[in-house]
Amino acid sequence: MDTTHIQTSSQFRKFMIGIAQSQAKNYQGSLEEYLRSLLPLVEESKNLKASWGLFAELFIKAFSSVPDSFNEDWLNYKSPPMMIRMRQPAQKDGFEELREILFYQIADLHRMEQAGYFKSEEIMKELWFGAKNSPAGYKWSNFTPDSFLENMNYGLSEDSNVTECSWADLAIVLWLGQIYE
Repeated sequence: MDTTHIQTSSQFRKFMIGIAQSQAKNYQGSLEEYLRSLLPLVEESKNLKASWGLFAELFIKAFSSVPDSFNEDWLNYKSPPMMIRMRQPAQKDGFEELREILFYQIADLHRMEQAGYFKSEEIMKELWFGAKNSPAGYKWSNFTPDSFLENMNYGLSEDSNVTECSWADLAIVLWLGQIYE
């Protein structure tokens, strides 16, 4: 898919909502697997200039990428980055915070899987009808790639012409995917 036309946050929002309602619904993996596919793509892009089009491209490529194996070291990430928890500014361009939110979200979803959050039909119904706190104590409202990708965009304005963005903006968008209902 061509993402070169995506230059503003509102274009990114519209594009990603469309992807969430189409491509993400057909994705066979879990949200954890999707984020494990996104992580190496993000890391490979570290030296590129952050842009809304690049972000959209990374999310698209993650659907066809093989997920990284789970790294037990990620379990050391028990909370989102400080910039999100304490609403502090990101360091430099926010790339480290982006990595931290991905490590944390992957690890938190893994902890939820290990704790049996996704095993029984009754628990799954409970998850779909409201937010749930993870074993680490943080709220989750979206547990599938389609709901995660769709809801992460509702914090972005529908008519914003903002073209500038940073890796910290992508970290915030990922956080919204987790908590936005």
